[in-house]
Amino acid sequence: MSWQIAAPAVETSFTPDVGFIAAVELTPDAGFAADGANDTFYGISEANISQHANDGACFRCGEQGHSKADCSNPAIEREFTGTCNACGAVGHRRAECPAAGPQLCRICKTEGHQQSECSVNRMIAAYNDMGIEDLSADDAWLKLQVADEEKDVTDIKAYMLSYAKAYPQITFEELEATFRDKNMHTYLIARKQEVASNHTIVNLQGVGDQEFVVSVQFTNKPRRAKFAEGWPESPEDNLHRLSKAGLPMDRYEQKCHNCNELGHTARSCSEEKNERQALGNECAVCNGSGHRARDCRAPRKTGKKSCRNCGSEEHIAKDCPEPRNPETDCTNERVIKCRNCDALDHLSRACPLPTDWSKVKCSTCHEFGHTYRRCTQAAPEKEEEAAGADGGW
Repeated sequence: MSWQIAAPAVETSFTPDVGFIAAVELTPDAGFAADGANDTFYGISEANISQHANDGACFRCGEQGHSKADCSNPAIEREFTGTCNACGAVGHRRAECPAAGPQLCRICKTEGHQQSECSVNRMIAAYNDMGIEDLSADDAWLKLQVADEEKDVTDIKAYMLSYAKAYPQITFEELEATFRDKNMHTYLIARKQEVASNHTIVNLQGVGDQEFVVSVQFTNKPRRAKFAEGWPESPEDNLHRLSKAGLPMDRYEQKCHNCNELGHTARSCSEEKNERQALGNECAVCNGSGHRARDCRAPRKTGKKSCRNCGSEEHIAKDCPEPRNPETDCTNERVIKCRNCDALDHLSRACPLPTDWSKVKCSTCHEFGHTYRRCTQAAPEKEEEAAGADGGW
């Protein structure tokens, strides 16, 4: 188990120099994946393609020359003829659907307010999201000691949080001091680590905007030079940092894509609108630039994946026999994206956020929700032989 905030956890393996490494087989990132159905295109049903898709007009106000994302005009009320994303019925949106249920706060899961107005302690809400077991402080500590002896990082984190749940006054600083007094294998290291602007770092008392991110290690020294960046200089420095450390959590605040500030959307932004540079291969229909697939007037494709280099549906880019198209080559700086939390500032092996069970596929039974280590089914002999080279990851 990893630090579990907003999604179910996944099983993780641990190496002291890289933090939490998800020992998982992740689902492919297909981007806009076609579902192969005759009445859909890139996951959008034919019924939900706007009547303006072929005339280039704004979906919001109906005027030419701009898209809905850049529209500052009042919305024009018009009959909705598409299908509801909640119940599948024709003629109403999800927001108007009687079967969709009430809107719940994403933090405390109750009605009557939005997450930005929620006053519930974030750690208490996180314990519920993570499924942290209700134990007495004594029982949680005994289980934590057993997990420490076995160096089971999943159980170490689980029972550490069970202990904090039973004894809410405990701090990361006090836990680390106790670990050292008892000569335990576990180290709590407070690292200087950037988190996404729409996330915050929360301590065990639920206070956000902390400075450092807590990671569980089995050594107090980094094994690699790169991982040493942000590492505390001494045990004393680490204890001082732990008093200002916590776990990353989503702020659940809107982020403006125009000014990059939190608290509002681009449509209501008071700053001057920034011209967004169109990507060279932005449209998935015609491979043209300056518009998106939803606004494209070209005939729709069959739904098969197409080559990003030449646009053919007979192969993908890595098998393309045509010379590299300079217009499709990205000249921007490479973006690192975590396959666990989708953040853009780290890799999945160094992700401090919850590892997501829903993205884990067992290499033995091919079901999602666990790895081969916890699979109850016996691996077929042929699969064991095939997996021998890579350890069954």
